[in-house]
Amino acid sequence: MKSIKVQLIVILSIIILLASCANVSSPEDYDIVRRSIVLVKSSNAFIANVGTGWITEIEGQRVIITAKHIIEDDINYQPPEDTVVALLLERTLTVTAYDGQEEEVDILSYIEGDCSIDMSIDWCILSCPQALRELPFLEISKERALIGEEACWAGFPDICESAVVGSVILGDPYNVNLRRLDLNTFAGMSGSPLYVPDKGVVGMILYSFSGSHFGAALDMPLLLDTITEEYTKDMSIREVRL
Repeated sequence: MKSIKVQLIVILSIIILLASCANVSSPEDYDIVRRSIVLVKSSNAFIANVGTGWITEIEGQRVIITAKHIIEDDINYQPPEDTVVALLLERTLTVTAYDGQEEEVDILSYIEGDCSIDMSIDWCILSCPQALRELPFLEISKERALIGEEACWAGFPDICESAVVGSVILGDPYNVNLRRLDLNTFAGMSGSPLYVPDKGVVGMILYSFSGSHFGAALDMPLLLDTITEEYTKDMSIREVRL
């Protein structure tokens, strides 16, 4: 009986491994991901926060998705009453494409709350400038990544590598939407998409520990409906205001 169970486990493991290997990324996949990402820069005269974003399409509209913690200073910014101080602290939010095009963007949609506690809300939708709308875009996958599945990811400065997707990170009720990652770590990788061929974006990198090969990503298929609903709602509000 035990031998049968062992055989079943081995067969199941092989099936999962073959399924994950079927989507191993090609050079063409890496190129698509590399050209669809942008450098996100949130800055004033004194300090800048940088990370990665990626072009996608929601409800037929080209937009950019990034990690909310990168641009949180823009979200929370309140202009001082003093004109001189206001000019010094005035914030600028820009994205730069892989070919060097730099454009200012607007914040379109996000969920209120502290994303350092509830990481399931650590995402934000930005406008996609007209000049960048001809670039490739990455669809959010409706299918979750398998444990052990390889995904390619890209970030700035000009990084394009692979990552292995692990299990759900348990133990924190806020963060059940996080997946473990085995990957090389770099500064500025927050907001980078995890792309699996024939699926789409299965995750968005939120954080990593330098030198540890450990990171965590939002499980994007689980958040697809929420992101779409919030974007649609916020767009309706914007149209009414206009």
